[in-house]
Amino acid sequence: GDNWQTLGRKDTKFAIEKLSDDLHLDINKAKVTRADFGTNIILKNSPSEYYYYLGELPRYIRNTLTANTLYFKNNTNTLCFYDKTKEQIRAKNEIPALYRNKNVLRYEIRCLSNICKTLKQEQVTGETLYNEDFYIAMFKLWKNKYNHIHKVQKENKTLEIMKTITTKTELKDIGIIALINQIGGEEQAISIIKNNQKNKVIKNKQAYDLRQAISQAITNQGKLLANNNTDENSMIEELNNKIEMISKYYR
Repeated sequence: GDNWQTLGRKDTKFAIEKLSDDLHLDINKAKVTRADFGTNIILKNSPSEYYYYLGELPRYIRNTLTANTLYFKNNTNTLCFYDKTKEQIRAKNEIPALYRNKNVLRYEIRCLSNICKTLKQEQVTGETLYNEDFYIAMFKLWKNKYNHIHKVQKENKTLEIMKTITTKTELKDIGIIALINQIGGEEQAISIIKNNQKNKVIKNKQAYDLRQAISQAITNQGKLLANNNTDENSMIEELNNKIEMISKYYR
């Protein structure tokens, strides 16, 4: 099947029961070693246009494998953002009427290993997948990981923020943001730091301090934008609002 439709707990239970009947096996007792959780999000613009605004995620490697996909990976989980429509067109699958001529972003989290530890479960079986507590835990993981991604603001907002800063800390943060934008964004800045660390230009502690300074500056920039009511109609604000809207109806 496809994943155009987002499965709720009832849908998951029905699917497992049907699979059990078809295979003549009790899938409810089967051990689950991987779980994917995601949904489709209709946006105003092409999904790939939003990837620039999704910066680094601590303890994950950011990777754009193609123009239509963005991944955040570590040894346990993968966050995946991709153009659902283009994926289905490549697979020569029919696009449902609801999504035709729409910009559809698929965002999902893939728990690839240590799923019990990640979700604080003694074990995960087929019947766990439609357990309410487990479902809530999966959704919170999906949402929290998105929220922890550093959101990159538009370059032309730096001047707007400059007009409103009142402290030395804010001034320092704005200087860091301006430099990051000048060299090509957060990903490029982190890459330079990693390369200097690898070539022993800087020590591990210095690399850590620089990454923390960038992280803090980006976080503080977002607060300044929110406090000054700027960037309300930006693409990242649109995506943030969509994620929040989903959180109200996910059950």
